[in-house]
Amino acid sequence: MMSDLQESLDQFSTGNDDVFAKYQNLNGFDPSLFNFPHRPIEKEALKLEELEIVQRLNRKRKETLDLLSNQEIKTDYQNDVNTELFEKELPFYQRVNVGESVGGVPIDELNQAGELLCEALFIRAKYMALSLQSFNPITARSLQTVNEKYSLKDFYDQVAEENIDSPRSMCVLQENENLTPCGSIWKPYICDVPGDSGYQFELINGVFRVYDNKVPIEKSLASVIHPMPCIEEFMEDQKVLLSLSTHGPIKSFTFRRLQFLESKFKLHCLLNDVKENAAQKEIVHRDFYNVRKVDTHIHAASCMNQKHLLRFIKKKVKAHGDDIVNVVNGKPLTLSNLFKEMNMNPYDLSVDTLDVHADHNMFHRFDKFNQKYNPIGKSKLREIFLKTDNYMGGRYFAELIKEVASDLEESKYQNAELRLSIYGRDKNEWDKLGKWAVVHDVASYNVRWLIQIPRLYDIYKSNNQIKNFEEVLDNIFRPLFEVSVNPSSHPDLHRFLRQVN
Repeated sequence: MMSDLQESLDQFSTGNDDVFAKYQNLNGFDPSLFNFPHRPIEKEALKLEELEIVQRLNRKRKETLDLLSNQEIKTDYQNDVNTELFEKELPFYQRVNVGESVGGVPIDELNQAGELLCEALFIRAKYMALSLQSFNPITARSLQTVNEKYSLKDFYDQVAEENIDSPRSMCVLQENENLTPCGSIWKPYICDVPGDSGYQFELINGVFRVYDNKVPIEKSLASVIHPMPCIEEFMEDQKVLLSLSTHGPIKSFTFRRLQFLESKFKLHCLLNDVKENAAQKEIVHRDFYNVRKVDTHIHAASCMNQKHLLRFIKKKVKAHGDDIVNVVNGKPLTLSNLFKEMNMNPYDLSVDTLDVHADHNMFHRFDKFNQKYNPIGKSKLREIFLKTDNYMGGRYFAELIKEVASDLEESKYQNAELRLSIYGRDKNEWDKLGKWAVVHDVASYNVRWLIQIPRLYDIYKSNNQIKNFEEVLDNIFRPLFEVSVNPSSHPDLHRFLRQVN
């Protein structure tokens, strides 16, 4: 039986050879089509794939270089374009190119979502122009190609050139030859205080309007030095943006778009993470620890760790127990007596009893999160150690922040933007905050300040602390306009605002 099978195979092979010989005589016949590779098919396919990738990268590089050569580049930026370096580094990373049809939604919904998103971008660009902020030029040109009414030139022309180009020395730090990274010589609060600029301002319908000093204040907008949208236009734009947030096609498009961008980034990481890590390691004298880092969201009252706060409290009770921290019923209260009234021994305190650590249980629980600012659950200790406005003028809080700033200066490459609160209950809040910073010299080369406004209007209103929301706006913004127009009216606040981002 095996011999019969072998004879059949031999006949089949002989027949194939005859057929193959006939096809060799045909015109245009390529014998290589019937050649079997001398190596495994997987290796041959991998080699062809690598060759195709190199050819595709070369074509992409040539197209990019041709595009750059055809573009008009300003003379100021010609030195920034290193063609040889660009040509050398372009094929280093594998790049992902995806076609335009990646919306994943029907074409009619895609067109509708695109039109509405362009409208939202135009609203954003309009308000950025009115607030003296620049808008992305590429996005601006793209908007103009969609619709001529999306031209931003008219909005920027409404703003006087002197308002954009003139230097604003009051809010820009001047160069100082004594400015050193260690902060030992740097004294930012020692500065000249300018006089009155002569501008006038007025609160009309909840909006502050600034007028030229040469023109009398009128109810019209004729003498306003800076344009602004009316309340009707603002409310209309707000309605548009709120409606877009619940629009079905836009939600579908944006959700799928975000998923696509996330997947694209993950694919980029899979393709290039090894090369990026290798490129980072090739940079001499540079790693994660000597790269300048900035913590942009940290409350000043929680900038220290719990062990640091515990050590500071124990030190103050031991060395400064006789400090008067409050006056109760006309009688002075010392720090030692305060702990005695609370039946607490500071030497028995620990990190656990301090209980100021915010863990994962604090998410979406602002009530619990706010309680963590009370050491040992006592609001009295928070007022004494973590407040700027108290009987001691915030001295303990200033010393604590200066210790944290000293640690940042020692590390050299760590910076922080500490957040301080303005509540809007009183017009003197700004002056008190500025006085606290200047009197205690709370400043560091590694620290800048951010101002946050807690949304506690309903609590103030229910407790009859304020009359209406306009009073809150007036308490928050009037001191800022006063110190901007006439810095000498609030000298400490002027010095403090130089360090506010």
